[in-house]
Amino acid sequence: MAEQKNKYSTRRNFVNKAGKLLVTAPLIALPLALARKTTASGYVWQIDPFKCTQCGQCKTNCV
Repeated sequence: MAEQKNKYSTRRNFVNKAGKLLVTAPLIALPLALARKTTASGYVWQIDPFKCTQCGQCKTNCV
């Protein structure tokens, strides 16, 4: 009876491929997770920095 070829023929190959997977999976998932959190929803309070004199009136008059 012929021995079937296993996908991971030895334990060393299995550990090697599993280690590569454990290293590359977070490298792919982390940028995707960070890109998802950077999207803003709703309105943004934007002040012109060249016109602002730090008086604080924008807080009381506009908001």
